[in-house]
Amino acid sequence: MINLLLASLLFCRTSVSDVLVLLLFPGIFVWAIIAVIIYYFVDRARRSKRRRQRDQLNNQDYLEWRSNVEDTGELAPVPCSLLLKKGEECFSVSQGVTLLEVREVRHTSFLFGSVPVSDTGFNLGGGGATSTSMDVWKPIAKGELYVTNRQVYFNGDKQTRQIPISKIVKIEAGYSAVEISAEAQKKMVFRGCNGQVVRDIVQMIVHNED
Repeated sequence: MINLLLASLLFCRTSVSDVLVLLLFPGIFVWAIIAVIIYYFVDRARRSKRRRQRDQLNNQDYLEWRSNVEDTGELAPVPCSLLLKKGEECFSVSQGVTLLEVREVRHTSFLFGSVPVSDTGFNLGGGGATSTSMDVWKPIAKGELYVTNRQVYFNGDKQTRQIPISKIVKIEAGYSAVEISAEAQKKMVFRGCNGQVVRDIVQMIVHNED
């Protein structure tokens, strides 16, 4: 490699700076790739650490909240900006919550081919397309999540959702999210709230109504 570059310098009158660029460019390119890979894994580890810390804090808050409920024997109403109906009380308010819903994503792929026609020198070509679809969770809106004794209400920047407690058929919780399935509504995930608190409030309300 070096001999070729020196020959180029002698016979093609290539400047020394051009030769140095040719020598250094592959190394710079490799180091740039290494830097990108290192940044990716460092950033991934940092985000994972923040997520674990957030989950630990949410779990600690949940345990404290649960202990207070067990000591008092009832849910404590909290102030909220939601316009409540007569007899309705709010028990949880979460800010910065993201609503996610399942959306169908379709992928289309194209296939082409040709077959020679004997004794003509021509090829007959053809093609076809295949389409596949899959369901993925997509962010819909971001806003506040309220839990009252009558409903789970999401007030988002783009869309709102109102889920009557009586219509909820299934609720599953994580440290920082809750998934709700309700009659005549799509399955929803609310990310960025204390999912265990939301779940327990809904279950307590349903239990008291029974």
